[in-house]
Amino acid sequence: MPGAVLKGLYSGGTLADEAMLLAWPVLGNIRSNIPLRPELDLGTDLSARGHVVLDFGDDALTVGRAHSMIDPTLRHPWSRRCAPDPADGDRAHRHGG
Repeated sequence: MPGAVLKGLYSGGTLADEAMLLAWPVLGNIRSNIPLRPELDLGTDLSARGHVVLDFGDDALTVGRAHSMIDPTLRHPWSRRCAPDPADGDRAHRHGG
């Protein structure tokens, strides 16, 4: 899909890493809070244009709260934020954790 952008929301670093490792050869650079290369780090605001993979189970995001596999409330707003707009012809393909 030309112009499509990857937005991966994960509750574990292993799945997030695997997704980036599989997608990178096809998509190129993927920004993340657990980046494959330091220059692709998202920083503290967790936002960027283009391809993004977030690990909500990362230690920086679970301070003072349960891991995101137990408490998904941190991930829910991002799910809505990254949701496609059918009016624009966007489609979502959701897989994994």
